[in-house]
Amino acid sequence: MLNSSSGSEASAIEEAYADEVKGLFKILFTNLIDAPAADQQSAAKFAAGLNRAKRARELALAAIETPSSQARALRGPKRSRKTTASR
Repeated sequence: MLNSSSGSEASAIEEAYADEVKGLFKILFTNLIDAPAADQQSAAKFAAGLNRAKRARELALAAIETPSSQARALRGPKRSRKTTASR
């Protein structure tokens, strides 16, 4: 569940993602004008950038939605303590 600060963070993440997609599109468009014979290569670079931007957005949104599970993941698994009886 998102609280109000998480909502503003989510909005910022979505805005940053949209800006990144716009930037990638501008680069694709420029590349198509500058090197029309390299359509496939330009499209492949655009697709790779878009996939990375999507992944970054997913990770960022997950980080703000479940902060406690993220903290646990960073700490690693709990270790069990075995107690030994004194002799």
